[in-house]
Amino acid sequence: MRREDRRILRQALVDPTVTRSTMRSDVGVAIDPQTISRHLAEANLKSKRPFRALPLTPDHQQLRLQWCQARSMWNVTDWQKVVFSDESRFVLGTDDNHVRVWRRPEHVWDQLKLQMPSCHSVHELELAVQDLWAHLLHNKIRRLINSILDRVAVCIEAGGGPMRY
Repeated sequence: MRREDRRILRQALVDPTVTRSTMRSDVGVAIDPQTISRHLAEANLKSKRPFRALPLTPDHQQLRLQWCQARSMWNVTDWQKVVFSDESRFVLGTDDNHVRVWRRPEHVWDQLKLQMPSCHSVHELELAVQDLWAHLLHNKIRRLINSILDRVAVCIEAGGGPMRY
């Protein structure tokens, strides 16, 4: 890995809100923004909206805790019957003008979005999502399903309150 590549990666890890144009000017050599994105993607970093903790009221926390407690004895077979959604927002075109941060993917929807081609119509988007879903690696899905057991336990420990996955 070249010095410029390491510098780009280090900038994204130290300051996840750094923009490609800032990285480009700090590197000190002429580099295309797409090259910066490719280097970050090779390091498994993707531009995402910044994570904000959910504002949990005491009622929300109680309901969340009850939900986890009711499922605390579920096994992997039980969880394989559940479909999770992060209510993703897909942009038709190239830019949605939102602040972004660099982070590593964490769940199935992140895995799908890593491979999502640019779509210019709802029909193209539907076909792309269906194709990517059909070709997801089963070991990735299994690992993510297995992680729910730990997530439920962490939620119970947090009393239904905010938690880090």
